[in-house]
This record gives sequence, C-alpha cells and structure tokens, in this order.
Amino acid sequence: MARGLALILFSLLMVFGSAAHAEDDPIAALIQLNKQMIKSVKDGDMDSAQQTFDTFKAKWKKEEPSIKKENLSSHSEMDANIAMISLSFINQDARKLKTQLEELASHLETYQQAVVLKKTSSGQSRASLTAYIQSLKDTKQFIEKKQLDEASSAIDNLVTSWLAVEGDVVSQSKEAYTTSEENLALMKAEIGSHPEKVSKQIDEMIQLLEPIASSSYSWWDAALIPVREGMEALLVIGALLTMTKKARVTRSSTWIWGGASAGMAVSLAAGIGVTVLFSSSVFGENNFLLGGVTGVLSAVMLLYVGVWLHRNASMDKWREKINIQKSQALKKRSLLSFALIAFLAVVREGLETVIFFIGLVGKLPLTELIGGTAAGLIVLVIVGVLMIKLGMRIPLKPFFLLSMAVVLYMCVKFLGTGVHSLQLAGILPSDAESWLPSVSVLGIYPSVYSTIPQMLILLFLLIALVSEAAKHFTNGKELTK
Repeated sequence: MARGLALILFSLLMVFGSAAHAEDDPIAALIQLNKQMIKSVKDGDMDSAQQTFDTFKAKWKKEEPSIKKENLSSHSEMDANIAMISLSFINQDARKLKTQLEELASHLETYQQAVVLKKTSSGQSRASLTAYIQSLKDTKQFIEKKQLDEASSAIDNLVTSWLAVEGDVVSQSKEAYTTSEENLALMKAEIGSHPEKVSKQIDEMIQLLEPIASSSYSWWDAALIPVREGMEALLVIGALLTMTKKARVTRSSTWIWGGASAGMAVSLAAGIGVTVLFSSSVFGENNFLLGGVTGVLSAVMLLYVGVWLHRNASMDKWREKINIQKSQALKKRSLLSFALIAFLAVVREGLETVIFFIGLVGKLPLTELIGGTAAGLIVLVIVGVLMIKLGMRIPLKPFFLLSMAVVLYMCVKFLGTGVHSLQLAGILPSDAESWLPSVSVLGIYPSVYSTIPQMLILLFLLIALVSEAAKHFTNGKELTK
C-alpha cells in the first residue's frame, strides 16, 4: 500500500511540476492600450482613441481564447464591455466612453491579479497565499473608494481563485478554511447592499490567512488532510457496512466498497486531470459546482436511508424483513443505492483531498508527504474498524435509532454545504439573512436556500422521534391493562 501510494504521489508531483510552467501575462499590453485610450478620451482626441481601440481589438482577438479558457466569467464581462465601447465610439459619446473604458480597466486589472495568483500557486512556500491576501486588500480598497462594481468583479475572482490557495489553508487551520469559504459566499451576496459588512468579512479573512502565509509545512499537515476530509465519508461508509452486516445482507460489503473504490478512482483521475487540462481559476467554479451537486445528491440519498431506518426501527418489522426475505430484485436495488451513497460520499470529499495534496507537492519533502499521508490513512482505518466493531455490539433498536440520527445529521450537513457550493459556483443566488444562524460545523449558513430544506429534515427527525416515543407509550399502556 505504501509503495503504491508513493507511486501515486510521485506521479502527481510530475504532473503538477509540468503544469506549473505558465505563459507570460497575456494582458499587460491590453492594459497599457486601455490606459492610452482613457488618456486620449480625456484629452478630447477621439481619433487617436479610435486608432488605439482598433489596435486593442486586434490584440484582444489574439488573446481572447486563452483569456476565455483561464476565466470564462471574466471573459464574458470584458467581451460585453468591449461591445459597449464599440457602440460608444460609433455614437461619439465621450462621456459614456470614458466610464466604459474605466470599467474595462478595472476588469483587466482584476483579471491580471487572478492570473498572477494562478502562476504563483506553484511557486515556493506561500507565494500564492500572499498574492491572495493582497487581492483581498485590493478588494477592500475598491469598497473604501465606493467602486462597488469593481469590488464585485474582484470578489468573483477571489471565489474562482480560492482553489489555488485552499490547500494551503486547510492543511493549517480548518477554522480559517471554513470561515473563508463562508465569507466568500456572504461577500458575493452583500457587496451590493451592505459593503460595510463585506469590508469586515475581508478583514476577518486577512486576519485568519496572514499567519498561515508565514508558517511552514510538516508531515503532520499531510496527515491531517485525509483525517479531516475523510472522516465524514468514513462515517457514512461505516454506518452502511454495519447496517447491512446486522441485516445479514449477502455481498453488501462488496457493493459498498465497490462504490467507495469507484469514488476514489474518480477523485484521483479528476485531480490529475485538473492539473493537466485546466487552470486553477477555470476549475475553481467547476469544483464548487461538483461539490454542490454531489453534496445535494448525497443528502437526497441519505434522506432515503434515514426513511428506511425509521421504517425498520421496529423489532417486529425487522425480524419480519429478515425471516420473510424480500425479493432478489429489491435486494439488488437496495445494494445499488448503498453503493451509490458510498460513491457520492467519497467523491464529495475525495476530489478536494487530491487537490489539497497536489498543493502540498513541492512545499515539503516527498518522504514527509508520503509518510504523513500514510499516517493519516492508518488513523482512518483504525477509526473505521472500531466504528464497525462497536456498532455490532449495540443492540438492534438503539443502533437503528442512533444510525438514523447520524445519517440525518450527515444529510443536513451535506445539503447545507452542497447548496453553499452551488451559490459559490453561481448556480443559485447568493443571499445572506442576518436573522438566520451560521454554524459551519453543521453545514448551516445564513441562507434561506439551504436553511429551509435543512429545517424540513430536522422536522422529519423530530416527528420520527416523537412517533417512536408515542408508540412506546401506547404499547406500555396496553401492557398494563
């Protein structure tokens, strides 16, 4: 196992190293041409501005494919901006033209910062995190100058560039990681209505990230990544294995481990593909999208398991299910569902874990990286074995009730973090309500899009517990008659 892990990490090192060579900044000339246009318009020299714009458009057409690949959102904004500038030149509207050129300048400079951040992500130590912190400070300056459009564009780039630094952050501080991701979503939601709150959120992120930027890595950081990221997936897989073992379902472990193995294979392949085929800023939004989709799907599947557990919490029903033996088709359908849950649980955490490890390559000795990873995996194996052994010792009915509570807790958390990721990806609107709670450890964020479905799940759990208590009370009264 250690030899195989070493080969995998060595392959990732080669891939990551080859992907680190970036091209020169493709938009420095565009920024300079845009400055010339602004100066010409301010001087009232529209003919000179038009000539410079023609040169700008030729350069834009040449660089457009690489810009589009690097950051689709920024490309769309700048392309629309350039179209409006063309119209203003036709109408000879100098006032609008000046405003539009200044807006384009902001887009170009923000995009340039994201490119620099991406390039430095493969550099020594914490260069990428230092650049990210500087981008946070630049965004705050936009807010202080009341340039909210520029600040909004800068926040979008902070979101898409987060992937380049999140490995640095999560390996040092889970609190800084979860708080930063939560703040990024809040910043997107509140920049238009509450810029003063966004300024405070930026200050909080800077305060959390600056100590990390000056710290160093060790094998301990590598060990903590699989433990932190894998524990939730292990909790789901362990519960499934124990449930099916108690139910005496044949070949259940094969299906569950098959789903988990497929999830690990997909995560590893996707992680390598990210370093080879995509830039970090392009993948940033797609990573949030993937995390969001797998999170919501996992929540739906876990809700199904929770309902199944509730229906079979009765000892009589469970004995009947075991003795009667349902049809083989039903068994296969249940096993396939369990395999899918294991797959989604692993993919949800696995891809980020692989990306985190890629981020560590080159930042500590390979022997420490491999040794730390192996230590973390050993801890996970020990926890998994203990979980199954202890689960088998718990009486059937308490086990089912405990499992239902654990499964629904994971359902609530996966749903909350999934919706949160979809908001960061721009699929769902970003909202922030001051009257809603924020508990990141439970996946609860101040958004109605995640909180309302979570409340419904908790209501289901409450009804199930009250229903079970009522049955006990009724059965007790009947026995006393």
